Amino acid sequence: MTALDRAKTLLHGSIAIVVIRNGIVTTSELKGIGALTEYAQSGTLNGASVADKIVGKAAALLMVYGKAKEVYAALITSDAMRIFERYNTPYAYFKVADKILNRTGTGMCPMEQAVQTINDPQKALAAVISQLQELQQKTF
Repeated sequence: MTALDRAKTLLHGSIAIVVIRNGIVTTSELKGIGALTEYAQSGTLNGASVADKIVGKAAALLMVYGKAKEVYAALITSDAMRIFERYNTPYAYFKVADKILNRTGTGMCPMEQAVQTINDPQKALAAVISQLQELQQKTF
């Protein structure tokens, strides 16, 4: 079984993301893009096989930034597929969606909005971090 196949099998229940790097499995139950942002910055994704429940453009750019070796998405957007193709990151998926909605289902995901006009992984990381900070300030 390949690392990506193994990651895919571990992606169930409350597990939102699985990262396998050098045989070490890292998982997170955090919803949203927070764990992925941390993994991208810490080097956890470098050369890793990653399985994620939802991969939009923002997540794809962070995976490219973090140098993920390959990606599986249970749900992916066509924008995310274009990012993986642009940066030659192998990917597989179960289902394609037009867009990722916010948690209330009333509009586009704020992370997707933050990177709508961005195709550079470094700039996307900055935009996602800024958006996460803005959202955290609104909740307090």
